[in-house]
Amino acid sequence: MYFTMMLMCLIVFSTITFCIETLPIFYEHEPKKASVWFIMEATCIAVFTAEFLARVISTPNLRTYFNETMNQVDIVAIMPFYLVGGILRTCTRR
Repeated sequence: MYFTMMLMCLIVFSTITFCIETLPIFYEHEPKKASVWFIMEATCIAVFTAEFLARVISTPNLRTYFNETMNQVDIVAIMPFYLVGGILRTCTRR
């Protein structure tokens, strides 16, 4: 129960920081990887990813697990962070 409450608080925290980051006073057109906003987002995504992977590892039936809508929502919520990171890394190598 405590872990669920912690995750809910982390979801709220992540949402609030995402909204605050877009305010004109805090917005950076070219954000740095060491910015406070990036560190907060990366920490939240790391926890969400660890929780998702723990559920995937512990599920008895992967097909049923991935057919559930809320699990698909989790994937859609986590993947953009990794996709953007991969795209930026690929573009900066050239």
